[in-house]
Amino acid sequence: MTVGIILTNGLEAIMLSDCCANTNGRLSRSFNKLATFAQTNFHGAICGSGDGNILGGMKTELRIKSQTLDRYIHLLAREYIKLEDSQDRSQLHYAKREIRKRAIVVTATKSKKEFIESEIGNLLQQYSEHKEEGHAESRVLVAAYDCQEEKIRLFSIGSKGLKESFQDRDWTGSGRDASGVYFASKLNGVDTSKMTVEQMLYTVVNAYSLSSINEAVDGTPKIALLSSKGNPVLSAEKSRVLTNLSGAYMSELLMGQLTPIQIIQYFKQILGNNPRYDRIAKMLGMSEEKLTGTVIPYAAWQEEANQKIFNKKVLR
Repeated sequence: MTVGIILTNGLEAIMLSDCCANTNGRLSRSFNKLATFAQTNFHGAICGSGDGNILGGMKTELRIKSQTLDRYIHLLAREYIKLEDSQDRSQLHYAKREIRKRAIVVTATKSKKEFIESEIGNLLQQYSEHKEEGHAESRVLVAAYDCQEEKIRLFSIGSKGLKESFQDRDWTGSGRDASGVYFASKLNGVDTSKMTVEQMLYTVVNAYSLSSINEAVDGTPKIALLSSKGNPVLSAEKSRVLTNLSGAYMSELLMGQLTPIQIIQYFKQILGNNPRYDRIAKMLGMSEEKLTGTVIPYAAWQEEANQKIFNKKVLR
């Protein structure tokens, strides 16, 4: 119930993560799944999915001191796997204890032993399936600028270990399928090494909009901009405006008014110091307060566009 997305041109990168999580059967849109780190010879950002959302419990580990990025990533991977293993052991121990409680009602000693063995076998089977299922994939994505090598480097950390990626993109979580489809179709034939920051941002935010059709991928995304100069995270206000612009564009609600070039120019303006939110709000037909204060999901934009196309109605 997450999406984490990375795109890089080799010298700069965009990392995005949603903020949605399910807690005790209730949906929250206030989870922070993205964190940044910075040391003398490197700086970057990290986000997680599945059990990788235990990232929130790794604040101390993110402050591990290291002279090199490689050493830092290896130490981080070791601590993450240790924490994940600890959580797995606790969950399995609790589940086994519950099985033994239920076995109390079985009177015959032999039948009780068979019941416990059968239930533990089922538990282990379910545990293995959970770990192997794509939507339950547990991974932490890391993007960092290595000052010694003078380039962006991508890594993933999971229960299967640490891996460095030499691709220009990566994604994780339940929303990764839609993100992958968007990247595959919209970056076909594109030399990503020549993309500008605003072009990469346009691509990543649009991929997020499409991925929000997946269960529990929602809310104001956290977006980090990585380069040799640093690893700032965009303000929530800017992230909301970018997401609303993307939703309106992706839905084709304002076809003819919002072209890819125009959207990219808006994105470039928003990255600057004095974006004209008033003009953007007027174009989207909403107040400036709503534009900057509320994320309208892509599905809502699409519903309005569909009403306009098929029923000649406008919902807003």
